[in-house]
Amino acid sequence: MKRAVLSLTVLMLALLSVAADNRPVVTGLQRQQCEIFLAYNSVIALWGDPVIAPSVETTEGYDGELIYESDNEDVVEVDDDGQLTAKSPGTATITIIGTETWKFKKPEAVIYTVTIQARNGDLNYDGKVDAADIISFINITTSINAANNLVPNADVNRDGTVDAADILSIINIIKNNVSHNTDATGRLHEGVEAVDLGLPSGTLWANMNIGALTPEGYGLYFAWGETTGYTGYTSDGRLFDIPNYRWTAEGQTENKYYAKYQIEDGYTECCWYDADGNFIGDGKSVLDAEDDAAVVLWGGDWGMPTDGDIEELLTCTTSEWTIQNDVYGCRLTSKFNGKSIFMPAAGQRRYMTISNEGRRCEFWTKSINPYSSSDAVHLIFTQSMSTWGFSVRYIGKTIRPVQKKQ
Repeated sequence: MKRAVLSLTVLMLALLSVAADNRPVVTGLQRQQCEIFLAYNSVIALWGDPVIAPSVETTEGYDGELIYESDNEDVVEVDDDGQLTAKSPGTATITIIGTETWKFKKPEAVIYTVTIQARNGDLNYDGKVDAADIISFINITTSINAANNLVPNADVNRDGTVDAADILSIINIIKNNVSHNTDATGRLHEGVEAVDLGLPSGTLWANMNIGALTPEGYGLYFAWGETTGYTGYTSDGRLFDIPNYRWTAEGQTENKYYAKYQIEDGYTECCWYDADGNFIGDGKSVLDAEDDAAVVLWGGDWGMPTDGDIEELLTCTTSEWTIQNDVYGCRLTSKFNGKSIFMPAAGQRRYMTISNEGRRCEFWTKSINPYSSSDAVHLIFTQSMSTWGFSVRYIGKTIRPVQKKQ
């Protein structure tokens, strides 16, 4: 018996050694491989805005330390917890290094890039474009060399020269920042184009939202099935909630009392079922033309997309989270002909607030959730995902119209 115990002890000593922190380190046995995972591998932000680092995950059970390093701390600093702080416009690479533990091998380092982009016309680099930048423009144009080299965004209108015309461009930027590049009427205007992405169905996508004056403009926010849109000014008094939703029965405060667009979804407590649980709803799963904001406001062949249209769009394009003319959003590029459309991250209006502005693109379709009459299908883009899902109908979202190729 003593010989057996001694043999076991020798075996254990052969398998284990002691690390510097007095924890046993596996030597004779194979340590587990560990990986570090990033939600995405690039970050882009405007100077003056918060910089959000991608979420980081590791192999389950890993208890080692993660070390964060920036290769350009004049542009971006990173703290011990991986949080980012922008210091100036430019580009930096963040490296995440893991440590070896008694159970896991040292994981391979991962990197991601951070780009801090100066706002067009932000000549004094204070993170916004305002009247102070006009003064800065006058000051820097005393030296054309300084204007062209030291302050490259002084060429605000991108015509290759720095001159008085750029002052007008700064004024327009200030004006558009106030209006969100939005026409409150939502009517069709000459800047709207139908972009042919070469999609199999022949569907053409508008180059801007309803109510937008440019492709980067947010446009108007609509509750699903409503044809009156509202700007990003929450002081307009519109409350995006169930009681104020167009299709909520008068005097009701719950979504089980929607008076139109009711499908046989099995929610027998809702008003589209009788007391015996029999379906008595209208069976409508797609918006009628009179409730389609694109049909009502733009006319012609324009309409809101269906759930099938957005599935095709996601399948037949590549998506890139980017900044276009100082607006966050997603650029979708056709896999067939290389043409693209830009979808601004307007977020959504709910109750009296706007949420996820600059971080999330959300667009209504004309299709109801096939599993619940209380929701409708919407298109979603963020830095880490491009997908579709379901959302409650009373929330205000933007609309990107489509038309069929003739």
